[in-house]
Amino acid sequence: MEESLLIEQAERFGTPLYVFDGDEIANTYKNMIKQLPGGTEIFYSVKANPSLGICQLLKMHGSGIEVASSGELQLALKAGFKPEKIIFSGPGKSVEELEFAIETGIAAIIAESLNELEVIEQLSAKRDCKIDVGIRINPDYDLPNAKIKMSGSGKQFGIDAYDLPEVMSFLKKAQHLRLLCLHIYVGTQIFEHETVLAHVRHMLEMARQIIEVYGIDLRIIDFGGGFGIPYFGEGKPFDINGFGQGMKIVYQEYKGICKGRRLIFESGRYLLARNGYFLTKVLYRKRSKGTDFLITDGGMNNHVLSTFRGRQMRNNFPLYFLGKTGEIETVTIAGPLCTPDDILGRSVETVKAGSGDILCIPNSGAYGLSYSPVHFLGHPVPAEVMRYKGDSYLLRQRGKSEEILLGQQKINIEGRG
Repeated sequence: MEESLLIEQAERFGTPLYVFDGDEIANTYKNMIKQLPGGTEIFYSVKANPSLGICQLLKMHGSGIEVASSGELQLALKAGFKPEKIIFSGPGKSVEELEFAIETGIAAIIAESLNELEVIEQLSAKRDCKIDVGIRINPDYDLPNAKIKMSGSGKQFGIDAYDLPEVMSFLKKAQHLRLLCLHIYVGTQIFEHETVLAHVRHMLEMARQIIEVYGIDLRIIDFGGGFGIPYFGEGKPFDINGFGQGMKIVYQEYKGICKGRRLIFESGRYLLARNGYFLTKVLYRKRSKGTDFLITDGGMNNHVLSTFRGRQMRNNFPLYFLGKTGEIETVTIAGPLCTPDDILGRSVETVKAGSGDILCIPNSGAYGLSYSPVHFLGHPVPAEVMRYKGDSYLLRQRGKSEEILLGQQKINIEGRG
């Protein structure tokens, strides 16, 4: 997105601010669909960015949606997704959440333990109805190149592969559950498309065995996602074109399993990360013990992923100052919070900037605001804007400090001694 346009958005809506490129989000989605075998579906992982406007945009272009809480399910319905385009995953669904999902009639509730299946059976029996479920498997393999692994060892995610006979025995006896979906999510931030293709083959073999051994007609095979995005300015993103070519070969190899079934890949980071920008304004300059600092109005509370908190890799995100040229300096950029963790850029070389200048952090479309500790210190929640077909749409109005700190609090003990 052009710097002049980003400056215009900052001046119009203020900072801190998220700006999303709706045209590129749509293009990324359409290219994924174009590259994959016909009939393959993309389900948006809403946890990456629970913006109602972004959900509506992706729904408009044909996406399904993967939710992991009753709040996300309500958001999906508000965005206009039909129940058959919604799946509900997550290892810790409450009874209330399961009841809501049952009432909604979504495509599948993805169970991640035998205990969860037992609860769904009990709830369905009370309503005397049949519920479509899936099971998430924690396979015996992992993907060695995944940055965040979710399989292969003891995990809170999914049912261990060796427990499958016990689970299938329960499902055969259950009178109110219909197993339609097999789900495996092995990890995220995967950059080698051949690695994901190997996982797809493993999963199709497992689906074949379940169909043949247990006589269950699976209707949905959810391969998960995890397509990688290089945040730190080096390396290439996941090769969706090469992956699509490989998938077409795999589809032909397993045509008997694939044909007539819904094949799903989940995506959040790959769809959005490169198509979002975080803008924050410099408030002050200072020098402390030989280090030059710039203090900005947005920080870890708005975009924790770009800071160093909880990250093994201590790289700086790419960042630059909008509309600035001239002298280059080395500076550390810190947000407004009372913690040394609130560092947006440590010892970065950038154009010399000062009060009022706008810092831009690209690659900020996913796991920005949704992943951040917005309540810490009670600063207002940033506004969010999407540019789409030449217009700016305010997706989220800027919050107020009193809403953050006082919005849900009820008890006043003053005068009670």
